[in-house]
Order: sequence, then C-alpha cells, then structure tokens
Amino acid sequence: MADMDTPIKVKTQNIFLTLMGKQADRKLIYLVCWMAMVKEWPLVVTDFYRKGSRGVHGTDPVRGLDIRSWIYPDPRAIEFEINDNWIYDNTRPDKQVALYHNAGSGYHFHLQVHPLTEFVGPQKEFIDIQRFIAGLI
Repeated sequence: MADMDTPIKVKTQNIFLTLMGKQADRKLIYLVCWMAMVKEWPLVVTDFYRKGSRGVHGTDPVRGLDIRSWIYPDPRAIEFEINDNWIYDNTRPDKQVALYHNAGSGYHFHLQVHPLTEFVGPQKEFIDIQRFIAGLI
C-alpha cells in the first residue's frame, strides 16, 4: 500500500468545506482510500454533498462523490477496475459503484456506495485499508 504521497485535491473551497462538515459513509471512505492508497490514483474531488439532493449526494452520511476523470489517460479502464473490485448492491446488479458519465457538466466519475456495497477484490487490500483508516480515526 502506498504512503500518503498520492495527491488528493479538492476542486473548490465550498466542496472542501462540505467535506469538512458532512460525514461520509464509511464504505465511501474505504473506496476513496483504496483508490488513493492501494491503486495510487491521484484524485480531484469535484462534488460531494448537495443540500436538498434526493440522491446519494444528499444522504446522511453522504454516499456519493464525484471525481475528475480527464486526469487519467483511460478513464474507462479506471471505471472497469473499480467495478471489478466493488459491488454496489448484489440484489441490484444493474447498479455500479463507479459511473464514468457526463451528467451535463462534463465527463467525470460518479462514485456511490450503498449499505450492501462490498469489496470483492483481494482481501489483503481491504484489510490494509481497514488498518490504515483505523490508525487515523
């Protein structure tokens, strides 16, 4: 697992402040940690909490996060790798943890978790994530 050298940036001050003020779902924290610490992908958070949203960006704790995609040479490969390692909800196989899409403001990754989200990648990676986070919180 990588050290803390993988950059994680935030697009705006407002998004940074919502990251500071709203609780993220633990599974979303695990996902972001896996992306940054295990896969060593640099991250730019472009959206988190949306007041009044009825989707995962408006839940408490927050279960949605948007990440800039154009910083990667092959965004589709990133999307596939995330979804190969994370299952959103095994009762709804049509739902995915990572969506690479354009919802009107340009292509980006929409990341989402659910109470039934599970990591199905190498078990050692998930144990490393849990240990790392336990050391922080």
